[in-house]
Amino acid sequence: DRDVTVRRQAEVALRESEQTVRALLNASSDIVALLDVEGTVLEANDAAARRVKLERHELIGQNVWRLFPPDAVSTREKQFDQVRQSRQPLRFEELRGGIWLDNVIYPILGTHGAVMRLAVYAHDITDRKLAEEALRESEARYRATIDAMDDMIHVVDRELRFTLVNACFHRWCEDLGLTDDPIGKAVLEFFPFLTDGIRSEYERVFELGEPLVTEDNVTTKGQ
Repeated sequence: DRDVTVRRQAEVALRESEQTVRALLNASSDIVALLDVEGTVLEANDAAARRVKLERHELIGQNVWRLFPPDAVSTREKQFDQVRQSRQPLRFEELRGGIWLDNVIYPILGTHGAVMRLAVYAHDITDRKLAEEALRESEARYRATIDAMDDMIHVVDRELRFTLVNACFHRWCEDLGLTDDPIGKAVLEFFPFLTDGIRSEYERVFELGEPLVTEDNVTTKGQ
């Protein structure tokens, strides 16, 4: 009787654990699925089922190659083969149906090191991709604006290294015979003719966080 009781308790604990995992997976908006090495769906959460417009119980037992668009099957087969052969996770991003997904394919190894299962995870990164594209467009407009200005503009970091210069700045440097790219170089390294007092002016702005208007006179190459 005691042996049966212990076994029953273990079975109950296992069911409760499985129910907890199931609840956690279904609460996630990320796609999670478990496949065998042939691509048959062994387990999946609700998000995975919604992605292919099926109920979860309908998805279980399906072969994933029947669920992917025809143009994606060849690429995905190569990715699965790569994971099976390397026994290493594979991460990649893709655009499908107007949605950007960050995908990971994990190999699950058996006792002898062979790949027995494949766990698939996909996270919707559409908002991030749209934000990145908007940022790139904003930066392009910003760049076009400062390059159109007749004033020299440059940006430096806390180490006083150039992080951005505009077209007028480049032209001024060329007039002085300075043809190297200033990006990444320190101001006083790139312009050795500047007085060291200019360093304190930059540092003052960093410390106080306030604009500073100054006039400085230096001579280089007779200018």
